[in-house]
Amino acid sequence: MNEKIDETITKETLLKGVAVLDFTANLFVSQNLLEAKIVPVFGELSPDSWKEIVKLLKETPIVYGILSKPEVENNVWYIARGTLPVKGEDAKIIFKKPPGRKDLPDDISELVKDNKIICYEKGDIIAEKKLHTPGIPGINVFGEEIPPEPGKWIAFPVGSNVEIFTEDQYLRASADGKLDISDSNISILENYKINGSVDHVIGNIIFKGKLLEVGGIENGRTVNVKGDLAVSGGIENAIVNIEGNLTVNGVVSGEHCRVFVQNDMTCSVIEQAKVEVTGDLIVKNYILDADCICKGNIILKEKKAMILGGYVTFGKTLTANTIGSDQNTTTHIYGGFLNIHVEEYEALKNSYNANLKKLTDIKKGLEKIEEIEKIKPLDDKYQIIKKRFKSGLIDIINELKTSREKIAKLEAIIKLSPEPELIVNKTIHPGVLITINNAHYEVKNEIKYSKFQLVEGEIIYTGLR
Repeated sequence: MNEKIDETITKETLLKGVAVLDFTANLFVSQNLLEAKIVPVFGELSPDSWKEIVKLLKETPIVYGILSKPEVENNVWYIARGTLPVKGEDAKIIFKKPPGRKDLPDDISELVKDNKIICYEKGDIIAEKKLHTPGIPGINVFGEEIPPEPGKWIAFPVGSNVEIFTEDQYLRASADGKLDISDSNISILENYKINGSVDHVIGNIIFKGKLLEVGGIENGRTVNVKGDLAVSGGIENAIVNIEGNLTVNGVVSGEHCRVFVQNDMTCSVIEQAKVEVTGDLIVKNYILDADCICKGNIILKEKKAMILGGYVTFGKTLTANTIGSDQNTTTHIYGGFLNIHVEEYEALKNSYNANLKKLTDIKKGLEKIEEIEKIKPLDDKYQIIKKRFKSGLIDIINELKTSREKIAKLEAIIKLSPEPELIVNKTIHPGVLITINNAHYEVKNEIKYSKFQLVEGEIIYTGLR
């Protein structure tokens, strides 16, 4: 039996130790108040002591974490354990992939660390702040709460062209551009330069901003730019889509090279590539065996300023020094908006004519059924056929109307467009085939210093001197 405890057991006495179990052991609470233990004076405690200890605890301020049975370590019985507080989580910045970039993983942290080219448009969310947490309190063996250490707050490291919104929770782009982390700041760069070529190491690029500068674009790469692109070298067998202007100091080449530019394009040479330009195309040297379509002006006026072989289509004016060669190299020159839209125009005309024939056939079918219906009521089979004919008739009429509207728009573009002109400052050789709108002209003899125009439906040329 325990001796009657004359003095009330307090937290303070437990920290020093209280004699229990007929003075054969002492009850201690650790200085951090997270453990209560029974330490025998000598020898080992009897297993029967546990019942006495449970009764004893009711006379103490130990109320939390009392174990269902003691945990024995080196003859010491641990009888209660408190709970440590859990430190709060620090605030964290989580980068969000740009909208529509299904090719990127949801977690782009590693890409950001590696400074990969990731671009955002104005208004896109760049990053979200996972807010710091207060932590979870602990409880000591006296049932008292132990305050946790809260997580650390972190500021958005704001650089240029970014802004914080929604009560410090999100960071968004205030301009189109590439994400950049430098000098511990998050910025959006409207202009970005790659010191080298776009190759298999850099991979394909989607850039949004004012200007992207690269050394070159190598075989098999794809580059999409919302803005301008400047290439100090060349483009070889790559696919390039530019919403702004394109400048290439070197050569655009390769049978598998495809370049699409919504504004103006300037380059030195085009060889075998397919190029489509909505604005003007300026070539500083020559075009060789290429397929070029330009809705504006095509200008070749430096160095050779030559077009040799291939297909070149222009909307307004084409100016060159030389077209074709003394070897009678077949070279196709197309002028005017009709030729720019020739595939679409021909497809619409063919579709329109095909639907006209369908309309005639449907009307004939309906007439035959109506003749049968005059003689006798139609059975189920003919009722279904009649219904299908009427439905088809409505569809064909609607398609014809749509086609007519599209054809009329194209013809209006052609009518309102300035008459295209082909200007040859030096020589145009035999073998050159010129088409302006619907008119054709084959150059059979060498012609110098000439301007070709469409006059009353025919192509004529006049001298420049």
